[in-house]
Amino acid sequence: MSREAVTGPELTRLLERLDPDPLQAAVRYEDIRRRLIRLFEWRGCNDAEDLTDETFDRVAKRLAEGMTIEADDPYRYLCGVAHHVFQEMVRRRTRERVAAEELPRVVTVAALNRSEREPHLRCLDGCLEPLPPGTRDLLLDYYEGQGRPRIDRRAMLAQRRGLSQGALRVHVHRLREQLERCVKACIGGGRNRSTPPATPS
Repeated sequence: MSREAVTGPELTRLLERLDPDPLQAAVRYEDIRRRLIRLFEWRGCNDAEDLTDETFDRVAKRLAEGMTIEADDPYRYLCGVAHHVFQEMVRRRTRERVAAEELPRVVTVAALNRSEREPHLRCLDGCLEPLPPGTRDLLLDYYEGQGRPRIDRRAMLAQRRGLSQGALRVHVHRLREQLERCVKACIGGGRNRSTPPATPS
């Protein structure tokens, strides 16, 4: 999950909310961080530390924007934000896996057993992650759904971008080819020799 780290003043505001005393605030921060990591791990997240940092970042930014935490125990509020972070991660990964099923030239997931499938999906995740949000969302949205809903979605995507459906099809095809090269390089152990799809001009 890509994220923008908090600034010094934002982190300071968060620590002040945890405890007025700087030393106690640091202790409280580390305690809550450990608890949130365990919470994400209990939910089966392999990137529990990153998700915990994302949770703290969001709360710190909201506090800096003037939001107040009404709960007596800030941990309760942080747990609520952590739940939303987790749900967003699940939705994002579900979309990416659906896209994987629908990108046969990138990963032939349907023909793989479970032990073979996971490395392919991890490579796809790795190649999708650094993409600009607009490019990543275009790929995922284009391959989402089936039948009429998919047709309608593609028409809407083309309209939003001021393209004909044919032009959009070519546009996505080029992105998919670049993504395919990135995934193949990753699977072959040459991840650093490839690059994710660039944002089309």
